[in-house]
Amino acid sequence: MRSERDTLALELTKKEKRQLQGGFLRRTSVIVFVTLFAILLPLTLTMAWAHRTVLNTNAYVNTVRPIAQDPRVTAAVSRQITDQVYASLDPQASIADALPPRAAFLAGPIANGVKGFVQEKVDALLQTPQFQKIWETANRNAHAQLVRVLRGDSNVVVTSDQRVVLNLVPVLNNVLTQLQQPASQLINRDVKLPQISGNELPAASCKKIADALDRPVPATCGQIVLFKAENLDNARRAVTAFDRAVLGLLIVTPLLAIVALVLTRRKRRTLIQLLVAGSLGLVIVRRVMFWLRDQLIAHGVPQNRDAREAISHQILRNFFGLTFWFLLGALILLLLALVTGPYAWAQRLRHGLRRSGAWVRKTSVELGQTVSGKARDEGTVRWVNDHVDLLRVAGVAVFVLILLLGTSFVGFLVLVALLALYQLWLHRVHTQAGGGEGGDGSGTPPSSGSLPGSDVPVQRA
Repeated sequence: MRSERDTLALELTKKEKRQLQGGFLRRTSVIVFVTLFAILLPLTLTMAWAHRTVLNTNAYVNTVRPIAQDPRVTAAVSRQITDQVYASLDPQASIADALPPRAAFLAGPIANGVKGFVQEKVDALLQTPQFQKIWETANRNAHAQLVRVLRGDSNVVVTSDQRVVLNLVPVLNNVLTQLQQPASQLINRDVKLPQISGNELPAASCKKIADALDRPVPATCGQIVLFKAENLDNARRAVTAFDRAVLGLLIVTPLLAIVALVLTRRKRRTLIQLLVAGSLGLVIVRRVMFWLRDQLIAHGVPQNRDAREAISHQILRNFFGLTFWFLLGALILLLLALVTGPYAWAQRLRHGLRRSGAWVRKTSVELGQTVSGKARDEGTVRWVNDHVDLLRVAGVAVFVLILLLGTSFVGFLVLVALLALYQLWLHRVHTQAGGGEGGDGSGTPPSSGSLPGSDVPVQRA
C-alpha cells in the first residue's frame, strides 16, 4: 500500500508539473499573439489602403477625381499649364518682330499681357465639365499604363531617353486646342493641332505639337518623370513583394487573433486585450499619418501650399475614414465585452437596464392606449395624469434635441405644431382626470357633506 501510495503521489506530482508547464506555455503564447496582433493590425490596414489606392485604377481615379474640382488645385494646375502653353507659343519673339525697332521694349509687357490672357483661358477651361472629363481620362490612362509597366505587362510610358514618365501630353494638347485661334494670331500662321491619343510615346506626341506650332516645345512637355528605366526592374520587384506582403498580412493578422482566442482559457479578457492593443496601435499610426501630412504640406513650393493641402487631405481621407470605422467597431465590441462580463458593476448595470427597459415598455403601452382611446380602465388615464409634468418636460426635450440635430424652416414649423398638439393633448387628459378643475387629482369630486343620492345631511361626530 505504501508503494502504491508513493507511485500515485509521484504520478500526481508529474501531472501537476506538466499542467503548470502547459499553462505557462499557453499564457506566454497568448501574450505573444496579442502583441503581434497589436503590431500587425495597423500595419495591415495601412498597407491594404495603400495597395488599393496606389495599384487599383478605379480606386485611384475615385480618389483623385474630386481634386480637379478644388479651386486650390485648379489654381496650381492653371499656373503649370499656362507656363507650358506660354513656353510653347513663345509670343514675345513674335511680338518683337511685329513692333518697330524703337518700340521693341514693349514686347515684354505685351507678352506678359498675353500670358495673362492665356491664363484666363486656362482658368475658364479648368472650370468646365469638359476639363473634369479630361482630368479623369488622363489620370485613368496614366495610372493604368503605370500599373501595367510595374507589373511587367507594358512599356508604353518608357521614353526614348530611358525614363519612366506619366504621359499627360493629351491634357496639354487639349488646352492648346482651346487656344488654337489666339495661338494662330500670335505666331502669325494657321495652327492645326494634331489628335493625341495618349497611347504613344510622349516624345512622339510632343514632336507632333512642335511641328504644328512650327517651333520647339519644352523638354518636359506634359510629362511627369517617375524614375529612370534602369530602376524599373527594382520597382517591379518591389510591387511584387508589396502584393505578397499585403496578401500575407490579410491572412496572418486575423489568424493571430483567432489562435489567441482559441488557446486562452479566459476568452473575455483576451478579447479585451486584443481590442485595446489593436486600437492603441491604430491611434499611434493615425497620429503618425497626421504628422506626415502636415510635414508634406509645410515643405515644398510656397505658392502650391494650398494645392498640396487639398491633395493630401483628399488622398488620406479614405485612410482616416477606414481606421475611424475600425476604431468605432472595436469600441463597440469592447463595451459589449465589458457590459456582458461577470463584473459586479456590469451586473448592476444590466439589472438597471432591465428595470429601465420594463419602465419604458410600460410607459409606451400606457401612452399608446391613452392616445388611441383604447385604455382598458381609468388606471391608464390616471397614470398619465400623475406623470403629466414629466411628460411635458420630455416632449420639450425631444423637441430641442431634434432642433440641435438640424432641420429646415418648414421642419421647424412642423415640430412646433406637433409640440403644441402634444401639450394640448396632455392638458386635455389632465383636465379629464380631474387635475385641472380644482380637484385633488384623483378624479373624485369634492364631498358636499351628504350621502350620494340622498338629501339627508351626514351627521359628523
